This record gives sequence, structure tokens and C-alpha cells, in this order.
Amino acid sequence: VATKSARQLARRLRRETTGSGNSSYLNGLSVIGILPTTIDTPMNREAMPQADFSQWTKSIDISKEIGTWIQQPALRPHSGSLVKVFPNANGKGATFQLVR
Repeated sequence: VATKSARQLARRLRRETTGSGNSSYLNGLSVIGILPTTIDTPMNREAMPQADFSQWTKSIDISKEIGTWIQQPALRPHSGSLVKVFPNANGKGATFQLVR
């Protein structure tokens, strides 16, 4: 999904999850759009064998960050936020940058 579409979707879902929408069963959920660089997966490696895999975001790094947000809600971005994800230059971990 393009960034602009992801932003619109996150905003729409934020309204639905904050009680201002019509879907009460969604109240209390957080919606966060994650915008990574290319994710390092076997399928992507197969499709782009000449690419520099060190420039790709590791799925484990995204998973760890989501786990942190679950365990420590105060660190979680507000519902409706977009977060860009970049691999760190040293190849260890990733940087998460709030877009809005």
C-alpha cells in the first residue's frame, strides 16, 4: 500500500478504534502503520538476488519493536500513527521514526 493510502487507512481505523466510529467492538485497539524499507524475506531474496540484503529491514526487528509496544504501552505510538523503519548502518537492529 502506498504511503498516502496507508496514512488514510490508519486515520480511518483510528477513528473506528477511538469510539468515534460505528464499530464499538474495535474500541480500545491501536492502529499503527509500519512503513519499512524492503523486508528481508526468502521470497524477496529470491526475487532480487543481486540486491544488498544489508540494506533491508529484518522482520525480527519489526517483531521486537511491536513486542516492546505491547509490553510497555507508554512507548507505543498513538493510534493512527505511521512509523518508518530503517535498518541500522551496523546491520544490527533497526531505527523506527514517527512520521506523524
